[in-house]
Amino acid sequence: AATLIYHIFIKYPFIPFAFHIFSSLKIRSNMQAPGNGEWSTEFCDCCAEPAGAGTFCYALCCASCAYGSLLEMMPLGSTACAGNCYGACCLHALLSYFHVGCCVHTNARGAIRAQHGIQGGSVTDCLLTCVCEPCATSQETREVMIRKKVDQSGVMSAPGAVQMQHVPVQL
Repeated sequence: AATLIYHIFIKYPFIPFAFHIFSSLKIRSNMQAPGNGEWSTEFCDCCAEPAGAGTFCYALCCASCAYGSLLEMMPLGSTACAGNCYGACCLHALLSYFHVGCCVHTNARGAIRAQHGIQGGSVTDCLLTCVCEPCATSQETREVMIRKKVDQSGVMSAPGAVQMQHVPVQL
């Protein structure tokens, strides 16, 4: 038993973390953006749809690029560099070089909360973006994607569902 503990916690410390991530997955059918001031998905739902595990891995490997992609989806003027992937990526990379990249990320998280009426505060935003930036980026990306889809159709369909449209046929 001691060797097993050694291998799990000392030699391969990522195993408990990976187990926590995959055990916290929640499968949701017919997601709807909540109107009660909460995020649509949890902070640790790193692999949840609509963004999936790819967004989490992208944010884990290149946080600045993922941040730029997130801000590209946001409306212009909502935060610094919103709507501009390259500008946001460069700004985040520059600030991350000085270890303050979470400061600009905190601002973007606050803008998402304000835009969608999600409860929270800037201290919480700062802590979440500093502690696990890939988790924060994944949650924010999912939120923006879900809210965009809800704004367009009124209801968020199940991930991967095919939506049928009536197409008039002329004879």
